[in-house]
This record gives sequence, C-alpha cells and structure tokens, in this order.
Amino acid sequence: MNNQLQNQSLPLPDWKTDWLYALIFRELDDWCKCFEPDEYYLIEERDTDDGSVCTGAIIRAWRRNLQGIEEITLQEHLNLTKRRGEIIRFGAEYLARFHIHADRQRVVYGWSTNYLVGGDGGRYRVVGSPEDATLEYEGGGWIS
Repeated sequence: MNNQLQNQSLPLPDWKTDWLYALIFRELDDWCKCFEPDEYYLIEERDTDDGSVCTGAIIRAWRRNLQGIEEITLQEHLNLTKRRGEIIRFGAEYLARFHIHADRQRVVYGWSTNYLVGGDGGRYRVVGSPEDATLEYEGGGWIS
C-alpha cells in the first residue's frame, strides 16, 4: 500500500458529531465549492504537519459533493487521486487536507487544484468554545 496511506491505531474522533471537524469542514467549503450535482472534492486528514503545511500519512479521507460529505476508504481515495488528472470538471479538481494537533488548539489546513492553484498550508488557532469556535490565522502557507 502507498506509504502515504496509514492505518491509524489510535481511535479517531467521530467526525460526524465532533464540533472541530464540523468547523474544519465549513472552512474547507468556503474554499472548495461544488456547483453541480456530479461535482465533488476530496478531503484528506493527515497525521502531522510541519507548522504550516500538512505532511505525513493520510489517516482518513472524504468525498464532498452537493448532497453532503461521506467518508471513503483510503483505497478509494487513492483510486480517485490517480484519476484526478483525467477529470476536467471544476468541482472535482479540489483536494483539501488538514491536520488537527493533539491538543485540539491548532489546526493546519490547505487546498489545491490540478491547475496549480491553491492555498496549501496555513496554521490556525482554535478560538472560542465549541458552540461558537472560529479558526484564527497564525501564519505559514501560500496562496497561488
């Protein structure tokens, strides 16, 4: 299996009910949009970052379309990323990634497209309580 894919041995939070995952997915939706029913974008959760860019192994993956978000297997993700170069439709071009620090007080996330456009990396601090939390930019990353 691809060395960037990893089976996580520690239990991960339930992304469907965890407030921090909901916040991250909302932030990613602001950058990566689907405009047609058959468009989607991919999301990767990585196991580490370098302070501003997600690095390390992919520990979970999702596909987001207009109908919602669904978790996909790491093999499905690998198959879809291999096909990304063949997909021309705009909504399928996005690949988003994020990493949540163990203390849940910092998040790194970014996105990119097949057109060498993106905002890959950025370190954010989680501000506020779970009910009204926001992500405040701290630095790092690039936008092109």
